[in-house]
Amino acid sequence: TNVHLSGVELTKMGQQILGSYPVHFHMAGHVDEVGGYDRPAYVDELSIHHCFSRCVTIHGTHGLMVKDTVGYDTLGHCFFIEDGVEQRNTLDHNLGLVTRPGALLPTDRDLAMCKGIRTGVYGDYVPDSSECLSVSTFWIAHPNNHLINNAAAGSGDVGIWYLFHREPTGPSQGALPRFRAEHTPLGKFYNNRAHSNRRLGLMVDNGVKTTPATERNPAEYLSRMNGVRFHPHVDGDPSKPRVAAVFDGFITYKNKASAGWLRGGDIILKNCAVSDSTDITFASEGGPMGSGDEGSRQVVRNCVFVGESANRGSCQDRGDGVSWGLGADGRYRTLGRSGQYPYRAFEIYDGPVAVENSTFRNFRVTQSRPGVSALGFQLTNQFQVAVTSAVVNAKFEEVDLRVNIGTPGSKFFGAMNREGDKMASFHDLDGSVSGYVGSHVFSIRNYLARNPGCVERPDWNAMICTGNYAMLFFEVEQPVTNSMTLTRDEYPDNPVVLEGNLLTPGNKQKHNPVVTVDTSYTVHWDGRAPAKIKVYPGHFKKDNWVRLGFCYPPGTTFSVSYIMVNRVAGSQFNWRNIPAAADLAEVDQGDGFNYYWDDSTGLLFVKVQGHYDRTGENRYSYCSDMGCERINIDATIVSDDVSDCMSAAYPKYTLSPAPGPPMVFSQHQCNSCGAQEPILLEENGVFLDVSVVSRGQSDLGLPGQPYGITVNGVSYWSGGNTWGYKVVIVDAHNGTVTANTDFNTNRDPAADAAFATFLRQDVPKNSIVLVSVYGNAVRHAQDCLHALMEVGAEEPGVRMQNHAYGTSYALVGFKGGYRPNWIRQVAPPAGSGPAVIQGRIPLMY
Repeated sequence: TNVHLSGVELTKMGQQILGSYPVHFHMAGHVDEVGGYDRPAYVDELSIHHCFSRCVTIHGTHGLMVKDTVGYDTLGHCFFIEDGVEQRNTLDHNLGLVTRPGALLPTDRDLAMCKGIRTGVYGDYVPDSSECLSVSTFWIAHPNNHLINNAAAGSGDVGIWYLFHREPTGPSQGALPRFRAEHTPLGKFYNNRAHSNRRLGLMVDNGVKTTPATERNPAEYLSRMNGVRFHPHVDGDPSKPRVAAVFDGFITYKNKASAGWLRGGDIILKNCAVSDSTDITFASEGGPMGSGDEGSRQVVRNCVFVGESANRGSCQDRGDGVSWGLGADGRYRTLGRSGQYPYRAFEIYDGPVAVENSTFRNFRVTQSRPGVSALGFQLTNQFQVAVTSAVVNAKFEEVDLRVNIGTPGSKFFGAMNREGDKMASFHDLDGSVSGYVGSHVFSIRNYLARNPGCVERPDWNAMICTGNYAMLFFEVEQPVTNSMTLTRDEYPDNPVVLEGNLLTPGNKQKHNPVVTVDTSYTVHWDGRAPAKIKVYPGHFKKDNWVRLGFCYPPGTTFSVSYIMVNRVAGSQFNWRNIPAAADLAEVDQGDGFNYYWDDSTGLLFVKVQGHYDRTGENRYSYCSDMGCERINIDATIVSDDVSDCMSAAYPKYTLSPAPGPPMVFSQHQCNSCGAQEPILLEENGVFLDVSVVSRGQSDLGLPGQPYGITVNGVSYWSGGNTWGYKVVIVDAHNGTVTANTDFNTNRDPAADAAFATFLRQDVPKNSIVLVSVYGNAVRHAQDCLHALMEVGAEEPGVRMQNHAYGTSYALVGFKGGYRPNWIRQVAPPAGSGPAVIQGRIPLMY
């Protein structure tokens, strides 16, 4: 027995107890063809409103279809996938509105409930807010599910949240291997939107606690947990190749905190539109010196970002982080984050990330928001910013600041003294941001990357440079509390102080500076030098090198070694001892396998060199094809003196600044820049009014609307002389009718092939296809039926049963690279027509 729910209104249902929901598929297993059902289970056209616990719960169930269902004003996660085992479920064309916090799970709760409900914790533990504050309209606990054409608006926290159970929970415990979900490829994500949510539109990150509360780990079971990250691979197996998770067609606007946060391995966010919300942010799972997904990166492609749209909102929406203030056009509008936050369209963080073929529009600086920019960086960032993060084919329209790195001491930017703040950078591959082809954009204060040819942009708080850049990753021990000072020999008067990635380090501290390769640096400390230092070259090409001079107290002795590390497998190999050199020249002329101790300055010199290439799927890796190279320095230190050798190192090792490669300014107009593919935007207010009326032979004499196709009030018909198919083609960009023709498949056998060829070859991509049948059309219709199904028609309706009498058939279809949610066909039984479709179709952006 299977279940089909359709056309039902559910209200005032559910309770704040487990299992009491308006719709609950509980441990139903496979409810589609996999489970042997000819007619898979579905939920269709339900109205669920003012309910007390969720909307639709999918629990231990696979292959369910939930479509055309509205969930309004409910408590707790609305469309809820529960145990982290559920797969192949499809949520298509559903609407979730006003999802309020509930008390059932920690992730349902607001701050007051988070702190007040403590029955599930251990002892007197008080939950942290990060364990709660997650209520979402779509709560997707396993990536292998499909979200198509859905909308989430007005959630208490997040519109759409993908999270990953490290292992299945509840009665599904043990149903999947541990770590499987976070490695499983993403199902289909297409044409979804999220707006007006309290925190974010889209969240891809985190997991839930899968163990009971204990004295050692007192948080409640199923509370939100950091550190569970998405890194999809073939078959969910991390030893197999990576698979990109593609989020296609995401539209988001007017979220109070930010548009989205996506952490993972390979992620592609394409064909997106973001407006009236600050920052889409990627957080990497390919980070250095960790267990990340080596070689992965995240990409934004073919997206449009709008700082202030025509959607001004209402003064009634102010409050709870939303203000009613002046926009750039001098008119009042709703502004998130209290109206003063420096909006940025895309926030560069971690990496490597890429922004490709995207348009930035109407990001204007105002008196109350002086820091608004198209591109920005994570604020107060202590983590790495990959020097290989890139922007290409960007287009800017009405943008005052293309980039804003930030001014130290300014509101929201703070002191900007953390490592990520100082190392902010990206590669402007084609010069579409800065005008200089192949340049890098750095913080104006970063003398590790500067050269005499750099062009300063004080309005961006940036400089534009050309050069060969890479990164170094330091891991230091004994002690971990001292700041590192990295000084480039060409700029000894401008050292860069690095406080470390870890604000509260345990037994290790980490540093991730950007460096100019084939140059030399010295390293100093504001206390005693660490006894253990590990140095990794990151993003080094083969034969790239930097020379480092580490400051140590007199009398220190050393053991220096080299090793290769495979971070994915967790293995180490190719260990070799590094001997001392007779002098510094021997180090400079060598290949990184010796060191020199200059006791006159207290500097230990090593040459960090890349010995292998990065190719293929490793081209974005921090490490080489062979693995991560590492130099280990183990020092026996007999003094607690401060290890600052600046006065001894300079001017002895001072060098004159060397010019970088020539700066090439791009003079041509970039016609290929910006978003090239259309993006469906209903909110831009441009619609096409259509009416399609079909009268088959069996319906010719029945009352109702006359046969024909109407587009924006203009009628297209055949005067009743041609039986068969009437077809009108409309450009989906501008609403222009590009073709108006007929195919008499009732009498002309050749019309079948002609109609099929017309649809497949003559109709341009991104066209609206309007089809109406008059009289009888199916006598010679065969291949054309398959062509109609390629533009949105479906069986059995397209075959128009009861051929002898001619049934009515109407279609609003689309020829393009995806299936819009407005595609529709009507095929009533003979004698019950006419078939009528009337509606408004949003034109493409």
